[in-house]
Amino acid sequence: MDVRHEPSVEEVLAYIAQSTPIRADWVEKQPIDNWINKRWNKKWMALYPHVVVWYRYPNSVPRGYMQLAPTTIFAEQKGAIEVVSTSGRKLRFRSKDPAAHHAWLDDLRAVLTERRREMGQGQVHSPAA
Repeated sequence: MDVRHEPSVEEVLAYIAQSTPIRADWVEKQPIDNWINKRWNKKWMALYPHVVVWYRYPNSVPRGYMQLAPTTIFAEQKGAIEVVSTSGRKLRFRSKDPAAHHAWLDDLRAVLTERRREMGQGQVHSPAA
């Protein structure tokens, strides 16, 4: 997936159809970019090497995605994981299981480190790191 531009929906669908997720699990997610509705909704989320995708159920139609670019940052705040894209979009999610929560953090850190390595930008800059 070309990280120099925001991929189209068709590009993301083609990418996830031929890729295996690094991590996939049930999480609670807040609506992205919606500052009025802050409730937590149960979603199936999958982390791929270049994108995070969320679904209503496993193997269903994706409900949304966020590209993981070299400039994407993440942090752990108030028991949730917050991922902020280059464009400023914020994805907030959490896992009820502490081990799964830390696994998400570790896998996100590894993916973003690889994105930066690919672009020659060094290590992840995350307050949680």
